[in-house]
Amino acid sequence: MRSSLSSRRATFSRQGAAILCAVALGTLLFSARVAPMLFDAMPNDRTLAGRIAGRAFESAYWIALSAAVVALMVAWFARSTRASMEMVLAAAMLFAAALQLFWIAPAIAHHGAGWPWSFASLHGAGGAMHLILAVVALILAWLLLASAPRYRS
Repeated sequence: MRSSLSSRRATFSRQGAAILCAVALGTLLFSARVAPMLFDAMPNDRTLAGRIAGRAFESAYWIALSAAVVALMVAWFARSTRASMEMVLAAAMLFAAALQLFWIAPAIAHHGAGWPWSFASLHGAGGAMHLILAVVALILAWLLLASAPRYRS
């Protein structure tokens, strides 16, 4: 009975972490799609379009950061061979989200202040990191679901 309950908790925690990673992926894809639409819809007010897009990106990065923390905790408590790969991916997602939130996004908002290269390179770095976050969130959600223990009621 006790091992069955423990197995169910492990399953629910892994599924919950996978759902959070999927939500993070969805918000990252949504924000990437909304940003160009904003600039197309507001060609005369690019500043406002940039602010709104920045808010969408910031929200997506906070959700990705939260999902990475939860996935890291779930993998830490699992302590299996597969969990080590999940821990590496969760740590990478955590690092990428933190980098976006605390360095790249603020530099974009301040038009490149604190960034050593061109403003275009700043957007390129932000876009690359955004793509990395989305791919890692997808892989992490997949791994968490694929390795969730199965139980019978």
